[in-house]
Amino acid sequence: MKKRYYLLIIAAILIAVCIWRFRPHSFTWVLDADLEQISDIYANAVVCTIREGNLQMDTYTADFSRGDEELSELIRILSSAGYTNDFRNMFLSSPDAAESRGGDKTVCLTVRWDSGTDTPRTLVFSKGLILVTPADGLRGRLCHPNSSSVLDMLTEYIQKTGKKQ
Repeated sequence: MKKRYYLLIIAAILIAVCIWRFRPHSFTWVLDADLEQISDIYANAVVCTIREGNLQMDTYTADFSRGDEELSELIRILSSAGYTNDFRNMFLSSPDAAESRGGDKTVCLTVRWDSGTDTPRTLVFSKGLILVTPADGLRGRLCHPNSSSVLDMLTEYIQKTGKKQ
């Protein structure tokens, strides 16, 4: 009887952890803020390619402000996917140890709000992983987009609307 009780507790914990890890969330959850409060987003995309045996890094930057159609489109791209937790968020270790899974693109977004009291939030997108800086300054959070095309769509959009550096 006691063994069955312990097995039920372990099964319940495993189910809860799986729900916590794999349940998709919205982009609002990633930011932990209301999308309507966003005043502007500064975007930076780095694309690495090998041309004629040499590594080439192209950097594109764009600044999207409230009222611009481009900001609405950027938020639409970000909201098009669901996002899930990373198991490393369960532990007190710092996400500084997170590593990119390779890939040739990285997008960094700095999001600012209307209220001057809110700290800007930085999101770093790499292949299959997003590092979100904390609002409280304590530790970041790692997320996974459910759609592998989010990084490609962000990069293409920033290349189209931004300036090559």
